[in-house]
Amino acid sequence: MDMHTATFNANPSTAGFAEFKEQLVAAIAEAMASHRPGAAPDVMTDEQATEYLGLKPRTLATWRARGEGPPVVKKGTWIRYRKASLDEWLEGLED
Repeated sequence: MDMHTATFNANPSTAGFAEFKEQLVAAIAEAMASHRPGAAPDVMTDEQATEYLGLKPRTLATWRARGEGPPVVKKGTWIRYRKASLDEWLEGLED
């Protein structure tokens, strides 16, 4: 259940207040269970990708300028890296 789309019987004047509370607690628990602290997002900024790969801040920019490095999603000045692409690229570097 997505917290943004969850619907509740929010009228506490009915006998459903206990049900409302139960639904709310369940939705919060589900949201907390799906949260992965410290996990890398599926799509990363240049800064996030650099940190994920353990590189110095300018390394990815330098590699991009040379046409090297991991695959990048770029539209104008908007630059993003897919985590799956970074992982595949890293695997390709293994001997």
